Amino acid sequence: MNNLLQIFVIWENGRTFEDKILQDIRNKYDILQVFSINWPGDEFAANLSRLYGKKIPRGCKKEKECGTGAFTLVVGYDPHPKLITDPKHPGIKSNANAMHDKSLYRQWTGGGYLVHASDNQYEAAENLLFMLGMTVKEIEAKYHQPWDGNTISITQSMVGSHGWKDMEELKNFVCKIPQTQVNHNADTIILVTTNFAQTSRLLNLKKRFTLFKKNEYKALIGGQNRQILLKTA
Repeated sequence: MNNLLQIFVIWENGRTFEDKILQDIRNKYDILQVFSINWPGDEFAANLSRLYGKKIPRGCKKEKECGTGAFTLVVGYDPHPKLITDPKHPGIKSNANAMHDKSLYRQWTGGGYLVHASDNQYEAAENLLFMLGMTVKEIEAKYHQPWDGNTISITQSMVGSHGWKDMEELKNFVCKIPQTQVNHNADTIILVTTNFAQTSRLLNLKKRFTLFKKNEYKALIGGQNRQILLKTA
């Protein structure tokens, strides 16, 4: 298998070693583009919570460790991936090269978690949706030339952080989520998906705990809270 898409993230407090890490990535991977992303500081923990799929409160150890300033996202191909079975991701082949390099870069930055990397192609695709709002195909179409050394700066929160401008914007993004479709009427928006957790995180849905509708959520669309119902595909 050739040309496996790969991402690396160097959080703010790891950027002291950015030049060294980027040079090593450049020696091993075919970089498509490098981004400097700056989320609003007061939304950083909420964005991390969505990215990692677990509650990360403001001011916690993880946020302090990462830093809340601009971080670097590297997108590229591993031309010679080494696919292995990783117990952390059962049923999915992981890239041993990326896992090794993630560990190496974490050692360089002090042994913590100042570098993030996608372990497999599914994680890479999900990370790109969260950080850039783009699918793998969109990335490949837009950044198909070798990296020219220039970094693209993006100053905005994670996609969907402030809700959705209108139904059209929501629908357009739903089309990017694997195996997910949307239907709606005047009262209820129905999302048919194979992965409730991923879909709710990507769309920034808020759980509504009701006795009879366990799969009921809400989302801010056009400035109003709308009811969302998730159904199994």
